[in-house]
Amino acid sequence: YNLSSFPGKILLQTLEDNGILIFLFNLGRSGSSACFVDEFGGAILLNSAEVQSIPWRMTFNLAHEFFHLLTWDLYNPEEIYDNEEKGKSIVEKFADAFAAHLLIPESVLMEEIGDPEKIDNFDIAYLAANVFRVSPDALIWRLYNLKLIDEKRKENLLNSRKLKILFKNLWKKEYGKTDKVFKEIEELPDNY
Repeated sequence: YNLSSFPGKILLQTLEDNGILIFLFNLGRSGSSACFVDEFGGAILLNSAEVQSIPWRMTFNLAHEFFHLLTWDLYNPEEIYDNEEKGKSIVEKFADAFAAHLLIPESVLMEEIGDPEKIDNFDIAYLAANVFRVSPDALIWRLYNLKLIDEKRKENLLNSRKLKILFKNLWKKEYGKTDKVFKEIEELPDNY
Protein backbone atom coordinates (compact mmCIF):
# COMPACT_ATOMS: atom_id res chain seq x y z
CA TYR A 1 0.00 0.00 0.00
CA ASN A 2 3.03 2.32 0.06
CA LEU A 3 1.99 3.99 3.30
CA SER A 4 5.31 5.85 3.79
CA SER A 5 7.06 6.36 7.12
CA PHE A 6 4.04 8.21 8.50
CA PRO A 7 0.99 6.09 7.56
CA GLY A 8 -1.42 8.05 9.75
CA LYS A 9 -1.15 11.01 7.42
CA ILE A 10 -2.22 9.08 4.30
CA LEU A 11 -4.11 6.00 5.53
CA LEU A 12 -7.59 7.36 4.81
CA GLN A 13 -6.73 8.43 1.26
CA THR A 14 -4.83 5.19 0.58
CA LEU A 15 -7.76 3.02 1.71
CA GLU A 16 -10.16 5.02 -0.47
CA ASP A 17 -7.75 4.86 -3.43
CA ASN A 18 -7.76 1.07 -3.06
CA GLY A 19 -11.54 0.83 -3.22
CA ILE A 20 -12.33 0.66 0.49
CA LEU A 21 -15.53 2.58 1.16
CA ILE A 22 -15.33 4.87 4.20
CA PHE A 23 -18.66 5.82 5.76
CA LEU A 24 -19.58 8.22 8.53
CA PHE A 25 -22.66 7.57 10.63
CA ASN A 26 -23.64 8.76 14.08
CA LEU A 27 -23.38 5.68 16.29
CA GLY A 28 -23.67 7.69 19.50
CA ARG A 29 -22.02 5.68 22.25
CA SER A 30 -22.58 2.37 20.49
CA GLY A 31 -19.05 2.05 19.14
CA SER A 32 -16.15 3.72 17.40
CA SER A 33 -15.97 1.89 14.10
CA ALA A 34 -16.79 -1.30 12.23
CA CYS A 35 -16.00 -2.93 8.92
CA PHE A 36 -17.51 -5.35 6.44
CA VAL A 37 -16.39 -7.33 3.40
CA ASP A 38 -18.60 -8.85 0.70
CA GLU A 39 -18.40 -9.55 -3.02
CA PHE A 40 -18.34 -5.81 -3.73
CA GLY A 41 -15.27 -5.19 -1.57
CA GLY A 42 -14.53 -3.72 1.85
CA ALA A 43 -16.02 -0.88 3.83
CA ILE A 44 -15.24 0.90 7.09
CA LEU A 45 -17.86 2.72 9.15
CA LEU A 46 -16.64 5.52 11.43
CA ASN A 47 -18.71 7.04 14.21
CA SER A 48 -19.33 10.66 13.17
CA ALA A 49 -20.01 11.63 16.79
CA GLU A 50 -16.49 10.51 17.65
CA VAL A 51 -15.01 12.28 14.63
CA GLN A 52 -16.45 15.52 16.01
CA SER A 53 -15.51 15.01 19.66
CA ILE A 54 -12.20 13.08 19.55
CA PRO A 55 -10.93 13.14 15.96
CA TRP A 56 -7.46 11.84 16.88
CA ARG A 57 -8.98 8.39 17.53
CA MET A 58 -10.06 8.08 13.90
CA THR A 59 -6.61 7.29 12.52
CA PHE A 60 -6.23 4.44 15.01
CA ASN A 61 -9.78 3.24 14.31
CA LEU A 62 -9.05 3.14 10.56
CA ALA A 63 -5.88 1.11 11.13
CA HIS A 64 -7.70 -1.22 13.54
CA GLU A 65 -10.49 -1.86 11.03
CA PHE A 66 -7.91 -2.27 8.24
CA PHE A 67 -6.57 -5.27 10.19
CA HIS A 68 -10.07 -6.77 10.23
CA LEU A 69 -10.42 -6.24 6.47
CA LEU A 70 -7.07 -7.91 5.81
CA THR A 71 -7.94 -10.87 8.05
CA TRP A 72 -11.65 -11.07 7.19
CA ASP A 73 -11.65 -14.79 6.33
CA LEU A 74 -9.21 -15.86 9.07
CA TYR A 75 -11.43 -15.60 12.15
CA ASN A 76 -14.94 -16.68 13.05
CA PRO A 77 -17.15 -13.85 14.32
CA GLU A 78 -17.33 -15.39 17.80
CA GLU A 79 -13.52 -15.11 18.03
CA ILE A 80 -13.56 -11.41 17.23
CA TYR A 81 -16.12 -9.89 19.55
CA ASP A 82 -15.25 -9.04 23.13
CA ASN A 83 -16.61 -11.18 25.91
CA GLU A 84 -18.02 -9.47 29.01
CA GLU A 85 -16.45 -12.10 31.27
CA LYS A 86 -13.08 -12.35 29.53
CA GLY A 87 -12.77 -8.78 28.27
CA LYS A 88 -11.12 -7.88 24.98
CA SER A 89 -10.79 -10.80 22.58
CA ILE A 90 -7.39 -11.91 21.33
CA VAL A 91 -8.37 -10.85 17.79
CA GLU A 92 -9.20 -7.34 19.02
CA LYS A 93 -5.83 -7.25 20.77
CA PHE A 94 -4.19 -8.30 17.49
CA ALA A 95 -6.05 -5.49 15.68
CA ASP A 96 -4.85 -2.94 18.25
CA ALA A 97 -1.26 -4.22 18.00
CA PHE A 98 -1.44 -4.10 14.19
CA ALA A 99 -2.71 -0.51 14.31
CA ALA A 100 0.05 0.55 16.71
CA HIS A 101 2.78 -1.08 14.62
CA LEU A 102 1.37 0.30 11.38
CA LEU A 103 0.86 3.88 12.57
CA ILE A 104 3.96 4.16 14.77
CA PRO A 105 6.73 2.17 13.07
CA GLU A 106 9.52 1.37 15.50
CA SER A 107 12.35 2.58 13.25
CA VAL A 108 10.60 5.90 12.55
CA LEU A 109 9.74 6.36 16.22
CA MET A 110 13.37 5.77 17.21
CA GLU A 111 14.53 8.39 14.70
CA GLU A 112 11.96 10.91 15.90
CA ILE A 113 12.50 10.58 19.66
CA GLY A 114 16.28 10.27 19.85
CA ASP A 115 17.01 9.56 23.51
CA PRO A 116 13.90 8.08 25.20
CA GLU A 117 15.14 9.29 28.59
CA LYS A 118 14.87 12.91 27.43
CA ILE A 119 11.40 12.74 25.89
CA ASP A 120 9.01 15.09 27.66
CA ASN A 121 5.32 16.02 27.59
CA PHE A 122 5.75 18.43 24.67
CA ASP A 123 7.67 15.84 22.62
CA ILE A 124 4.95 13.24 23.11
CA ALA A 125 2.16 15.73 22.37
CA TYR A 126 3.94 16.97 19.24
CA LEU A 127 4.78 13.49 17.92
CA ALA A 128 1.26 12.22 18.56
CA ALA A 129 -0.53 15.20 16.97
CA ASN A 130 1.80 16.33 14.20
CA VAL A 131 3.90 13.32 13.25
CA PHE A 132 1.91 10.12 13.82
CA ARG A 133 -1.69 11.49 14.03
CA VAL A 134 -2.59 9.30 16.98
CA SER A 135 -3.66 9.94 20.55
CA PRO A 136 -0.93 10.53 23.12
CA ASP A 137 -2.14 7.37 24.88
CA ALA A 138 -1.47 5.29 21.76
CA LEU A 139 2.04 6.74 21.52
CA ILE A 140 2.71 6.21 25.24
CA TRP A 141 1.60 2.58 25.03
CA ARG A 142 3.84 2.07 21.98
CA LEU A 143 6.81 3.53 23.86
CA TYR A 144 6.04 1.26 26.80
CA ASN A 145 5.60 -1.88 24.69
CA LEU A 146 8.92 -1.17 22.98
CA LYS A 147 10.45 -0.92 26.49
CA LEU A 148 11.52 2.68 25.88
CA ILE A 149 9.75 3.84 29.05
CA ASP A 150 9.07 1.95 32.26
CA GLU A 151 5.75 1.26 34.01
CA LYS A 152 6.02 4.25 36.35
CA ARG A 153 6.79 6.68 33.54
CA LYS A 154 3.98 5.22 31.43
CA GLU A 155 1.46 5.77 34.25
CA ASN A 156 2.72 9.29 34.91
CA LEU A 157 2.41 10.19 31.23
CA LEU A 158 -1.02 8.57 30.84
CA ASN A 159 -2.27 10.58 33.83
CA SER A 160 -0.63 13.88 32.88
CA ARG A 161 -3.22 16.62 32.51
CA LYS A 162 -0.52 18.94 31.14
CA LEU A 163 0.26 16.45 28.36
CA LYS A 164 -3.41 16.15 27.36
CA ILE A 165 -3.81 19.95 27.22
CA LEU A 166 -0.61 20.33 25.16
CA PHE A 167 -1.79 17.63 22.77
CA LYS A 168 -5.27 19.12 22.28
CA ASN A 169 -3.79 22.56 21.63
CA LEU A 170 -1.31 21.19 19.09
CA TRP A 171 -4.05 19.16 17.40
CA LYS A 172 -6.35 22.17 17.13
CA LYS A 173 -3.52 24.30 15.78
CA GLU A 174 -2.68 21.69 13.13
CA TYR A 175 -6.16 20.54 12.12
CA GLY A 176 -8.67 23.04 13.49
CA LYS A 177 -11.61 22.17 15.72
CA THR A 178 -12.25 18.96 13.81
CA ASP A 179 -9.79 17.11 11.67
CA LYS A 180 -9.84 18.65 8.18
CA VAL A 181 -9.17 15.25 6.58
CA PHE A 182 -12.22 13.65 8.15
CA LYS A 183 -14.50 16.62 7.41
CA GLU A 184 -14.20 15.61 3.74
CA ILE A 185 -15.83 12.20 4.33
CA GLU A 186 -19.47 12.23 3.37
CA GLU A 187 -22.08 9.97 4.94
CA LEU A 188 -22.23 8.03 1.66
CA PRO A 189 -18.97 8.11 -0.28
CA ASP A 190 -18.98 8.96 -4.00
CA ASN A 191 -17.79 5.47 -4.97
CA TYR A 192 -20.75 3.95 -3.09
